[in-house]
Amino acid sequence: MTRGFFTLTGLCYIQAMPMVWRILYTLEHIFEQEGIDIGMSELSQLYNLVNHGSYQYLFKSKPDQPHPILKATKNDTNWRNQFFSVRRDSVLYGKLFPKKWNTDAITRSHIQESPATQERIEAFWKLDPAIRTYPPKSKDPVEVSSTMSSARKSPKSASRFSVSDLNEYASSRSLKKELAASPSILNHKSMSTRGKGAKKRKTTEPTEGLPLIQHQFEEYISEKFSEIQMLLDQHLAEAE
Repeated sequence: MTRGFFTLTGLCYIQAMPMVWRILYTLEHIFEQEGIDIGMSELSQLYNLVNHGSYQYLFKSKPDQPHPILKATKNDTNWRNQFFSVRRDSVLYGKLFPKKWNTDAITRSHIQESPATQERIEAFWKLDPAIRTYPPKSKDPVEVSSTMSSARKSPKSASRFSVSDLNEYASSRSLKKELAASPSILNHKSMSTRGKGAKKRKTTEPTEGLPLIQHQFEEYISEKFSEIQMLLDQHLAEAE
């Protein structure tokens, strides 16, 4: 849907204010989680695309209806720590990105409404407001966020994982058993993954009655904290 929006409008990506990206991201999430296929026809009924000056654009909700996506504000506090730039040739399909700043008038005259458009709009408005709030939350019941802040007290960043990660981790344990026959490899790996000052965490075996999935979860957390400690040590070393 996001690619269709930029193809239809002809906008360069940087002509879309961050609010536009937040709304498109949330609508994509609603499609994945709720199965409501929102396209350009539905989007044109939810929002007006308005000029924000210098041919940059914002979404503005219709005057006769509430905000479709909540908390997708146009204000950006500490925005320099939230956005970044990349070379177009370093991104998949980067050569297809728009190269020219669009200065043509954008109209919805060429948007074709399907018979299902109104039905999808009604299904959208029936959603719980929490689902229509940015940032959207996943339906996955097993979701954990770990946060850390750097020495400069930059905004917190979250690392998320789900049950699928645990399944991958469980499959990797069989590989570790095969490598156990070669202690030199394992010892070298453990030395390289722990940074300066990192504490070695004690690995415990599953106790009687403890579900295997819980044990895998605890080991996964311990491993991730070791990686975070290593990254922090590297960051402080580079800063010094």
